[in-house]
Amino acid sequence: MTTAILASLTVVLVSVTVIEVVLNRRSERRWRLLAQYALLELAEAARGAWGVLLGVIYEGNRGSDDIADPSRVIEVLDSPARAPAMKRKIDAILTDPLRRNELQESLEQTLATSRELISRWGAVLTGSTSFSELFDRHVEMIGRIHGLWYFLAYGRRRGSRFRSPGGSHRDDWFVDNLLSMTRIAIRLEDETWAIALRVVPPDWWDMRTDELAAPANAAKP
Repeated sequence: MTTAILASLTVVLVSVTVIEVVLNRRSERRWRLLAQYALLELAEAARGAWGVLLGVIYEGNRGSDDIADPSRVIEVLDSPARAPAMKRKIDAILTDPLRRNELQESLEQTLATSRELISRWGAVLTGSTSFSELFDRHVEMIGRIHGLWYFLAYGRRRGSRFRSPGGSHRDDWFVDNLLSMTRIAIRLEDETWAIALRVVPPDWWDMRTDELAAPANAAKP
């Protein structure tokens, strides 16, 4: 009897789980355009975040396709020969008060944009099982940006007095975290774009445009 009861409970739990998944997917399909719009904004914010590093290294020149190619950035970060040189370049920038302030301002602008996106899309994306994990990773990226800005603004890590034995306040910590944030942002940009284009395929937009513009393109009698 006990075995039969447990088996019945298992069937009920599985059924409830399946029904919940189906209902969630139906609900998500109703607001897929809103979800895609939110994801595209997050993807663009991620690109702006890893662009901070390019602004540091190339003094604001992010326009070149070669410079702005994320695969090339990752290639440098993964290279034992080239990554230390990049780190030394950032170290040198941090010793220049003017460029250090410029970096702080760039991080502050990026942080302001990211905070706005959290407020705007948090309730939408965290209410979905399909997007909540991705959104959480964007929040991790934003938290790192905040930590970087805070370090430059106040000369110490956030919550340093609660850390044991107090946390490192050296510039090495900042450089390592800037490079880590850059890796996260590049990965998030690619993954967020991929998910956004699965939610509403580009073909749907093209077909919708053709349908709406059809009268204007009708052949003249």
